[in-house]
Amino acid sequence: MTARRRSALLRAETQIYFQSVCCLGGSMDKFVVRKPKCLQPEVKIPSKTKGQATLYSLKRVVVLEDIKRWKCILEFPNQTRENLMNTLKELKKKIPSEEVIRSTKIGEAVGSLQTHDDKDVSHLAQEVYNQWETFIKENRSKPNIEVRCDAATEKLRQNARRLLAEAQNMEGHFKAH
Repeated sequence: MTARRRSALLRAETQIYFQSVCCLGGSMDKFVVRKPKCLQPEVKIPSKTKGQATLYSLKRVVVLEDIKRWKCILEFPNQTRENLMNTLKELKKKIPSEEVIRSTKIGEAVGSLQTHDDKDVSHLAQEVYNQWETFIKENRSKPNIEVRCDAATEKLRQNARRLLAEAQNMEGHFKAH
């Protein structure tokens, strides 16, 4: 039985209960009016979210390949205005760490677009750059969170590292002969 059907049955039972109470006392029937859900107009409340958030939809989660791809788009000469705007809009949705900004040099690419001939592109580039700069300045003094795992997971990781190291040593051994 679906939740909607269960709810309709519960309402019908409630209506029957109130009707029986009203018949006994006679005074409540003019105050309580119950209609089955199927007769009531269904009002949908628009939701703000489109569903469950994914890991990649989070602002602070960035994929390095995406950052590098966006950097190439921004640095490519004679790039169309539409491509630049779309890329900057995607970058505005993200706040990469200072380390990612420096290592990929995406900050330099966004910064160079602040003086772009197109006012919309330069304005959006300034917004992205300022957003990142503000966030980094505000959070620079906060300590990093160290994530630790349980003993079983740590043991699995150590074993995986050992196996990888052995495999690399074996691979080097085969190349030498």
